[in-house]
Amino acid sequence: MDPADHLMWSVSSDGLVQLWASEGGGLVVVVRSFSPDIMLTETGKYVDFGDIQVHEILKDAVEKNILPGTGVSPQEFWSYLEKLLAEFSDENAALLAHRDELQAAIDEWYRDGCKEDQEKFLKRIGYLVEPPSTKTTISTRNVDPEMSLLAGPQLVVPVDNARYALNAANARWGSLFDAAYGFDVVPGRPRPGGYDPSRGLAVLEFAFKQLDSILPLVGAKWSELASIWVDSRGQLVASTTKRKSTGLKSPSAFIGYRGNASKGDLLFVHNGLHILTKIHRNSPVVSPYELSKVDSIVL
Repeated sequence: MDPADHLMWSVSSDGLVQLWASEGGGLVVVVRSFSPDIMLTETGKYVDFGDIQVHEILKDAVEKNILPGTGVSPQEFWSYLEKLLAEFSDENAALLAHRDELQAAIDEWYRDGCKEDQEKFLKRIGYLVEPPSTKTTISTRNVDPEMSLLAGPQLVVPVDNARYALNAANARWGSLFDAAYGFDVVPGRPRPGGYDPSRGLAVLEFAFKQLDSILPLVGAKWSELASIWVDSRGQLVASTTKRKSTGLKSPSAFIGYRGNASKGDLLFVHNGLHILTKIHRNSPVVSPYELSKVDSIVL
C-alpha cells in the first residue's frame, strides 16, 4: 500500500508543516519543519527521521493511533514524508510567495479606493481564472469527506492541547437562534437591557422558515407543529396544532436522535451538512407557537 494514499500535507508561510492522515478521519499537525532557521517554542523532544525532525507527541500519535491497520509501517511513513518535503517544499514556498503578492495587490486596490471593477481587477492579477475548457479528474484516493466534500470550517490545532482541540470541534456547531438574534440576517436590532421578546419572536419565525426550506414537511409548516418526536419504530412523527399528522417530505433527512420528547435532540442532514434541533419543553421562551421550544443548531 502506497503511503501517499493516506497522506496530505501543506507548509504554511512560517514553515510550519501541516500533515493530514486521512485513514480513520484523524487530523494531525506536524509542529516543526526541517528548515534549520525555523525555531518553535513547543516543549518536548524531537526525533530525527533523515532530514526532518518530528515532535515526539506527533510521532506517538502517528505510529500508535493512525498507522496501525493501514499496512504502512512507521519507517515507510516517515521516509515518504521526508521525500515529499524535499520534493515539494520549494514549490510550496513559491506558491505561498505568490499568495502574498496577490494579497498585497488586493490591499493596494482597497487603499486606492476600489476604482477598478473588482472582477476585472481580480482576473487581471490572476486571482480569478477562467474555468478549464476540458473536464478534469482527481485521482487521489481515501480522502475524507470532511476535507474533500464538505464546505465547512477547517481548523488546525496542536494535537497535544486538549482545550484547543475541543474548541475546534465545537466551533463546527453554531446556534441559528444566537446568530440570527445578534445579526442583521433578521431586520432590526434587539433592544438593550436583556432579552428582547419581540426580537426573539422574529428570530423564531426566521428559524422556522429556514427549516421549511431545508427540511420541508408534508402538507404543513414547522410553525404549525405542536409536537415532533420519534415513535417506537425509530421513525420521525409530528403533529400540527390541528391534530394533523405529518412528516418530512424526505424521510431520509432524519438520521438520529437522543433524549426524549420533553428534552431531546433530533439530528437531520441536508446537502452533507447536519442540523441538530434541540427540543426543551421547559424553555422560558414565550411565543404564540407551540413548538417554540426548539433551537436549530447547524453544522
